[in-house]
Amino acid sequence: MRQLLTFSLLILFFSCDDGDIQIEEINFDETDAQFCGSTSDEKLATTFLFKILEDEALLLTLAAGQFANATTAEGSTNGDLSATGTPSLTYRFFSGTVNKDYFCNEVPALEPTVVKENAATGGTVSIASNVTQTTETTKTYIHSISITDLSLLNDQEQRLTDLSTLEYGNFTTETLNSASLEVPFSNYEAATVASCDASSGQIPLYKTANDEFIRLTLSTALLANAATGDNPRTAEIGTEASFTNIVLSELVTEELVCSTAMDADIVVGDYTATAGTISVSTIENAPDSEGVITFTHTITLTDVTLVLQSNTEGGSDVTLDVVPNIAFGTVTTISG
Repeated sequence: MRQLLTFSLLILFFSCDDGDIQIEEINFDETDAQFCGSTSDEKLATTFLFKILEDEALLLTLAAGQFANATTAEGSTNGDLSATGTPSLTYRFFSGTVNKDYFCNEVPALEPTVVKENAATGGTVSIASNVTQTTETTKTYIHSISITDLSLLNDQEQRLTDLSTLEYGNFTTETLNSASLEVPFSNYEAATVASCDASSGQIPLYKTANDEFIRLTLSTALLANAATGDNPRTAEIGTEASFTNIVLSELVTEELVCSTAMDADIVVGDYTATAGTISVSTIENAPDSEGVITFTHTITLTDVTLVLQSNTEGGSDVTLDVVPNIAFGTVTTISG
């Protein structure tokens, strides 16, 4: 995980002889980032966040679509701060105390008024998102916002920040896990079936979707180069084959999927099938221009019972509702 420098900001201001207010330093370390709305969908759609400290506020405006229920790549960024566009960061000092309603009401309040405003002229915004928890129905994501190389100056061109990295804040959202989608595991529809090395007549097949994967280990005999017609080959999960859905705290790689000893620290959810039927329907394709014949194997799982394995000491495994059908995908093999 990235470790960001602690961001320490202090607020001191004074009135000059001419009545102007000069902001020297600011501090929002002890305040939480807020936004208008409360549901996960509203959080993901937000483009405006704010931190309040009595009569001060630190406002962050982002372009649309910056949040998603998906793990982000290490080191990815979400744009450079601009004083005239987005993303932008603005400090405001008010004539009185402000609250969430001040920023979220459709009709802006007349009081308090803005006494002083300073916009950041530089800095890079990063939003790191990853899964923190899974249940029998959901996945929980945390979205952490930070700003590096921040340049926030007052009217006298004095820097208002002691360090160049600001941990702006974070919030969590929830989404359905793959098994609980309206069409279970439909988030894998666009993914291609890949394979790890076969061993002892067993071959692991898998598909990935951002921070999770499904892996089906079955006998190579189920992928025989012979058409099945109306009688697909079958195998029982739990005795003749295995199926798992693994959710990680980082992006999935082929190395992780095919590892025989995955680091338990990165496994956030392990949904292991204890029952179900695998069905493989095979068709023989016409020879290509060089006379090579291929076979296409369509793999379907039915009546799958998944169990969420406990990852806490003393915790209990949880059995999910039976999934009637999972369209795993297709595999192509070559004759000979």
